[in-house]
Amino acid sequence: MPNIAVTSKETQQLLLSADTNTVTLSENSVVKIDTAIEDVASITREGNAAIVNLKNGEKVVIESYFDDPLDSHHIVFDNGEQLYWAEFANAAGEILPTIKYHFIETISPLLYADTLAALMPWVTGAVAAGATIAAVGSDSDSASSNTPVDSTAAEQLVIAAEEAQQAAEDLLNQAQEDGLITSEEQAQLQDAADAAAEAKDTAQDAVTALPESADKEELQDRLDAINDPITVPPVNDADGNGIDDAFEAAEALVTDAENAHQAAEDVIAGAQEDGL
Repeated sequence: MPNIAVTSKETQQLLLSADTNTVTLSENSVVKIDTAIEDVASITREGNAAIVNLKNGEKVVIESYFDDPLDSHHIVFDNGEQLYWAEFANAAGEILPTIKYHFIETISPLLYADTLAALMPWVTGAVAAGATIAAVGSDSDSASSNTPVDSTAAEQLVIAAEEAQQAAEDLLNQAQEDGLITSEEQAQLQDAADAAAEAKDTAQDAVTALPESADKEELQDRLDAINDPITVPPVNDADGNGIDDAFEAAEALVTDAENAHQAAEDVIAGAQEDGL
């Protein structure tokens, strides 16, 4: 049975870590299951429980998953190298026909945090179940030139690249609303830019691997239409106090000049006291 870690969204504390097939959620949580997405057959619903059905026949039962609104809980799969958040139900709690996996670097974006961080799950884009580069590679030994091309996996990666770029642009626009960029915001923007570039490179590899077809041309056109990577602006509010660093520096110079002028006047006044 896989190891399951349950983390509170509110406190960001680990509530449970155990090799088990059943967990019960008592508060809004992220449930991380140590298994690869390739080993997941389906995710279903039984009452208010989410059931993760593995291809080896095992089941992971997450009780009370549907007791709360859709975004109250999240399921994440960990293959030891990468994390994927699974999107498997709609707002009504109905199971989607296909699981969508969103690559994330850590579970932190799924926990309750500031708005900028909350956007990060979308930065790296979505990969539908089974959407890997290998799935779209051509094999000259097993496919003839007139075999229909299955570009579904490549298309999912193109969608992921489009979403990653849009998320990076949205993040940039939000960060620039007040005209200030803190060190934390700059780091988040750089992460978003890097994730968008990586998503586009991954999609490009997948499209390149497709045999020539109209679908391939269309996917390439979509990749070419993706905007250039965002330009990460320099930090201008290093201490995060809400004041432009340049303004603070100029203000300090003015204050120094005023103090120097006052000191000069004091010296002159002192020298003239005796009239000599």
